[in-house]
Amino acid sequence: MRPDTHAHRLLDLLRQKGVLRSKELDDIGIPRVYLTRLTAKWPSGKAGRGL
Repeated sequence: MRPDTHAHRLLDLLRQKGVLRSKELDDIGIPRVYLTRLTAKWPSGKAGRGL
């Protein structure tokens, strides 16, 4: 069982929804920097401003 970290919660949410908005991260308490880090590791994942 993996630890419940912000990064893992972000990836789980992305798998569920397919598209994320930074506001959704704010709503569940994940800092927006995690989305920035994800797009740095997976550049094709960034679709546009706010998504």
